[in-house]
Amino acid sequence: MTRYVIQRLLATVPVLVLIAMITFGILHLAPGDPVAVLLGDEATAEEVAQMRTKMGLDRPIYVQFGLWFFQVLQGDLGKSVFSGQPVIEAILERLEPTLALAVFSAILAVLIAIPLGVLAAWRANTWVDRLAMVLSVLGFSIPSFWLGINLIFAFGVQFRLLPVMGYASLSEGLGPFVKHLILPTLTLGLIHAALIARMTRASMLEILREDYIRTARAKGLKERPVLIRHALRNAAISIITIVGLSFAGLVAGVVVTETVFAIPGVGRLVVDAVLHRDYPIIQGAILLVGSLYVFINLAVDLLYTYFDPRVKY
Repeated sequence: MTRYVIQRLLATVPVLVLIAMITFGILHLAPGDPVAVLLGDEATAEEVAQMRTKMGLDRPIYVQFGLWFFQVLQGDLGKSVFSGQPVIEAILERLEPTLALAVFSAILAVLIAIPLGVLAAWRANTWVDRLAMVLSVLGFSIPSFWLGINLIFAFGVQFRLLPVMGYASLSEGLGPFVKHLILPTLTLGLIHAALIARMTRASMLEILREDYIRTARAKGLKERPVLIRHALRNAAISIITIVGLSFAGLVAGVVVTETVFAIPGVGRLVVDAVLHRDYPIIQGAILLVGSLYVFINLAVDLLYTYFDPRVKY
């Protein structure tokens, strides 16, 4: 097991390097000049040239990448072009709201989707199955901004039960922290639950047709152990994969929801950075999301060996 973990960790290294290279290359090949944006239209050619030299943008791109990558290895992602704040500090300040929203949404999606998918597979081709799949398709088709706005109108404007915008840190108390997360969590959780439910149903249907399931039922096992202990455990490989990808997608794709609910997370930070062509912030955020995808895939691979011992180390 230890050897397998070490091999998987080593395999992530070239992937992370490739992510860094692509991130750096795409941003620097994009049209536009961050120096011109920073100094404004009234800047002279001499001022633009001096600023480009100060920022190192007059050097060959491979030299720029080498210097930047060496700094990244030391934990230095540079400083924001506009605020002058270290990138790592800017991201960490915004990371708590994004991670909290992603974790709560993922938990809600799993709690809804897996029972719904198991029930739909168990009652396949009945009204229960059709209703579950209609709800899944509906949830997957609804835009997050539309659902968020309607939840705000219902629970914030009409009934005045929950706050409709902003974020309260956990340090401000558990009550305000949870209240501010309920509506955005419902918005993202219900949408992501749809995809997980459909994958759970498909995996369970395939497993329930296996011979060992019929054998377990023929031996007189009750339906709950058959569904949970035998079928769901063997269908866990596909379910874990989609849950992992959904969680990574939540962290990377909460921009719209954070905007609707005015949550100061990483998504809004990236949007502001893109509008101002703040390269260091954009690069740092993309590296964070790319690394997150890599390590979530690593965690999913390790979980495979727990749920299915047949997976070879």
